[in-house]
Amino acid sequence: MKKNGFTFIEILGVITLLSLLAVVVIVVTDKNLKDSKNTLTDIQISNIRSAASMWRTDNIELIPDDGYYVISLGELMDLGYIGNVVDPNSNKEFDKSILINVGINDVSLNNTLISNGYKALKYIESTGSQYINTGYIPDSLTDMEIDFSYLGNNASSSVSWAPICGERSGAHETYFNFWVHKDNSKIAVNYGNYDSLGAGSESISQNVKYVLKNKGGNFYLNDDMFTSSTTQITKGTTPIYIFAIGNGNSVDNRQLFIKLYSFKISENGRFVRYMIPVKRQSDSVVGLYDVINDKFYTNNGTGTFNYGEF
Repeated sequence: MKKNGFTFIEILGVITLLSLLAVVVIVVTDKNLKDSKNTLTDIQISNIRSAASMWRTDNIELIPDDGYYVISLGELMDLGYIGNVVDPNSNKEFDKSILINVGINDVSLNNTLISNGYKALKYIESTGSQYINTGYIPDSLTDMEIDFSYLGNNASSSVSWAPICGERSGAHETYFNFWVHKDNSKIAVNYGNYDSLGAGSESISQNVKYVLKNKGGNFYLNDDMFTSSTTQITKGTTPIYIFAIGNGNSVDNRQLFIKLYSFKISENGRFVRYMIPVKRQSDSVVGLYDVINDKFYTNNGTGTFNYGEF
């Protein structure tokens, strides 16, 4: 007698076969999606590297011969080298605090900051009572560079110069430091002795971003040299401070208001401090992170820093 339809075993076999086929399709599809996302991620990372390379072309004088200049994705975006970058794996924008090492011949992503639990900030702002001890005592081969905006100060009328950064080994044994005048916003430099170099010769405006630096005995504001010195100097005895100056066993802090974007110290052409504004993720404490030594520096004064995010 001829059978009509399928037996239970046959139906079960078909269902099992279809299930296995479905699993295979899902696995293959999932792999293809992952491969596609990974490819897109590689493309986005390549775009970031390309943007950093374009920035390098325009700023080649900032790149050390034997090291890296560190720039954040947020900075590249703010400067117009790249637009929003979306991570295909999360469908969210890449973290703007991602750092990129820009060398003379290569560009690479630097995930040290994020992996150590910090988030890069656009700037930290001193409200007059905060300062940071870099722990670095300068010598004759030391240069420093500060990327900042001046917002004013509350220095007393009798002491109208406010220190931006630097070191002083005793009351009248100045090593070198940068100052700004309360009333007329003039830059001054002390280098090697108590006499000011360039005092009143270079004006700055409030809420404008500047780069103030020295190379040997030459001093620059936005790459324009405004004064120089041939003074022979020796090793200091006090660390360099930011938003203040070390003054022997004390700190000279005169209510300076500044937005700080980065601070660098080099020795014989090599960075020994490369400090960028960050927030520690575990407790939201704000300070500076030295990407050379993987070390966090926070406020040694009172109060807390204001800050800006990318």
